[in-house]
Amino acid sequence: MVKGSSRNPSLSLLPQLSPHLPQQVSHGLNRPIRKCLRRLDSRYYIDAYTWDKSYNSRLQYAKLDVNMVQQLHQKKLNGITGLMNDIVSHKLEQEREHVPSSVECYMKQRGVSEEDTVKLFREEIRNAWKVINEERLRPTPDPMPLLDRIMNLARAMDVTCWKDGDGFTNSFILKDYVASLFKDPLP
Repeated sequence: MVKGSSRNPSLSLLPQLSPHLPQQVSHGLNRPIRKCLRRLDSRYYIDAYTWDKSYNSRLQYAKLDVNMVQQLHQKKLNGITGLMNDIVSHKLEQEREHVPSSVECYMKQRGVSEEDTVKLFREEIRNAWKVINEERLRPTPDPMPLLDRIMNLARAMDVTCWKDGDGFTNSFILKDYVASLFKDPLP
């Protein structure tokens, strides 16, 4: 059985698709376009379409674009480090007492288990994405660049905290994403 097919009946159709499509469908179901960080997902789709020769010229331009933006990011990151002194931050972290998480607070206030709390929080996140997507489809007087910034923050949170674990605390989770965006150029 395909991983996760009991949760999503659409996954049971994957074996019936042409050889290159199951991975793309699975990726799209796991991280829909509206929830992805565009630069990060573009890397995925560039790799996913290399087998189709009809996309060759477009893929070459996409790779060039990714590599040029990556070089720009590298220059900016070099300036910044010259998706500062950590010693000061580290000392502050050592002096702080443990601050309870929202999960711990909710469990204590409601008298529920960690499992139930996490399940409820995940449902709230799914519902929030539904609201975000519905609202983005409606005309608004708010400037689109502002809304894009808010969407990108939500997308970044989805990547760093939602699907793969706590990327803030366990930065190794984000290692491949960071390398993809800032270090590894496309051939």
